[in-house]
Amino acid sequence: MKLFKILLSLILLISLSSCASNSVNEDLYYDFVEAYGASGALSNYHNNASSILSIDEQFTYEVQTSSDYVDGNARIDSTTYIDNENMGTSSIYIVDGNIYYDNIDGSKTYTTFDSDLSNMNDLFFELDDIKSISTNSNGFDVVLSDEACEDLLIQNGLDYIEVVDLNNELKLEIENGLLYSQFLTIDYTLSNGDSEYSGSYEYQSSYTNINENNLILPDDYSLYINLDDLQEDMTLEEFKLALIQQLGYTVDEYGQYVLDFNDNETYIFDFNNNLFTYIRGQSAYTYNWASNIGAYNACTYDFTNAINAGTCSDTEQEMIEEAKVSYLTELSFIGISEMPKN
Repeated sequence: MKLFKILLSLILLISLSSCASNSVNEDLYYDFVEAYGASGALSNYHNNASSILSIDEQFTYEVQTSSDYVDGNARIDSTTYIDNENMGTSSIYIVDGNIYYDNIDGSKTYTTFDSDLSNMNDLFFELDDIKSISTNSNGFDVVLSDEACEDLLIQNGLDYIEVVDLNNELKLEIENGLLYSQFLTIDYTLSNGDSEYSGSYEYQSSYTNINENNLILPDDYSLYINLDDLQEDMTLEEFKLALIQQLGYTVDEYGQYVLDFNDNETYIFDFNNNLFTYIRGQSAYTYNWASNIGAYNACTYDFTNAINAGTCSDTEQEMIEEAKVSYLTELSFIGISEMPKN
């Protein structure tokens, strides 16, 4: 299972935005800013982070990340779970400005990595993102604005027309001017017009082994394949070419792009029908990127509205969800997060 996109998505979570303004204790907010900056200046530490999204107690998507940092180099291991089932672990090594990526599907590298690693797994928020901030025995209790929470839910894939109910709590552990941990909980009820669904989003990040951490890296990088820099403005034709050149896809007699892997899995892009097919064994699960709907046998799942139709077992729905994860991961391997329009 290829999960690089999921790891990138954890990096993007450090940015929160909103336009609401409230009367809050600015001194406490700037104490947080200083503590955030202090943790970002650390050059040796271990970090654990997790992100959990649940919908109607029927679907849970979780990413657990373990990170080690020593003097600008890093190892980041990320494991994904769907409904508590382990979907696989991927690893990233950052060494001397290069990023090396490992998982069960192969080893690749992006060169000239120059992003700042500081606070990669921490949430940062602006003063306008806060409804209230107060002290507790370990640090601060924070309530974020509804707008900031909505931004986070959207970033994590939820689509809705109206917020019916929204509650949140953010706890910050700060000691000796250093941000040690964050724990955010958002409980929500959302509406798509005809239906409502509820759930929660949790995110946490914590530091240990400060100035005492060890970093274990591979001894040999000779097997890694150099890839071009990520492309933000890729065309559809460039994407098709990258499937062939970078991931080893071939074009069959029907014009479909096909990749056979491990004698048990097959990935197919059907660009005529906007359809991605994930085949495991004798079973084929599909995901339509234009409609955001997946299907298997008599079961269909509408990701936009988080509802299924037809006859669906738990296993069938899980595999449809895995098909979408595989689709997004294939895109991320090429360096994009959504299908090019042209």
